Parts: sequence; C-alpha cells; structure tokens
Amino acid sequence: TALMLAARGGHTGVVRRLVLEGQADANRHDNLVLRQKKTDKRANRTQEDEESVEGFTALMYAAENGLVQTARVLMTECGADACIADESGRSAAHLAAHNGHLEMLK
Repeated sequence: TALMLAARGGHTGVVRRLVLEGQADANRHDNLVLRQKKTDKRANRTQEDEESVEGFTALMYAAENGLVQTARVLMTECGADACIADESGRSAAHLAAHNGHLEMLK
C-alpha cells in the first residue's frame, strides 16, 4: 500500500497525511512483494528476484530501516501499535535490533 511504501522510504510527511486524513490504517498488515533485478555479468543476463514480506505494518518497515522520525510519528501521532508481530512473531523492536538500529529502541 502507499502507507507501507512511504514508511519504508522514510517519507514521514506522507505517512502522517495518509493516516491522519483517514486513508490508511497504521496497524494494517501488508503482504508486499519486493522485486529486484540482479545482473549476472559472468552469464551476461539479468534475473528478477522476488522477496515477499508477510504481515509487516508501516511501523515494522520504519523500524527495519532505522527510520526513527517516521517510527516516532507512527506511534505518537498515528496510533501505531509497537506490540504487533508479523507472521514469524517479529515485532518492530525485533526488526530494528536485528538490523542494528539500536537507536530505534530508545
């Protein structure tokens, strides 16, 4: 969704607007498929890889990427619940710690 992509990219103003104007739910889980093209120079070909992110919330995307300001706005202004877990049982705090974003845990 637009909210997930905005949160993942650290577009705090867009996140705030989407939620506060009633167009998005800060606690909604998403099933986002990320596509990335990789070039194998030895084989002279390009391959498209897909990564499915199951059950993330906007806060989880912000935490995973160390986007402190976006996460703060989601929690303090948009009502995001930091206790929600994805399908693997990981919360926003787990994702932040796993990716070395310890400033997110303060």
